[in-house]
Amino acid sequence: WMVIVVEVLFPVALLLPWPGLVAVLTGFFLFHLAIAAVIGLNTYPLAFAAAYPSVLLLSHWLRTALGLA
Repeated sequence: WMVIVVEVLFPVALLLPWPGLVAVLTGFFLFHLAIAAVIGLNTYPLAFAAAYPSVLLLSHWLRTALGLA
């Protein structure tokens, strides 16, 4: 249940300031890295890491549009 709650609340992380968002993304990357190590998927974490630049850009645009930047 905790994983489901964290995944569902991820859009809220887009509103966090830069250090908070980076911390959340680091936690997600480590989570997916651990899952890949346990299951034995070699390129699994790379798919998530490849999406992080777009998440950072989306967060910047969203915070700017809402006047939070």
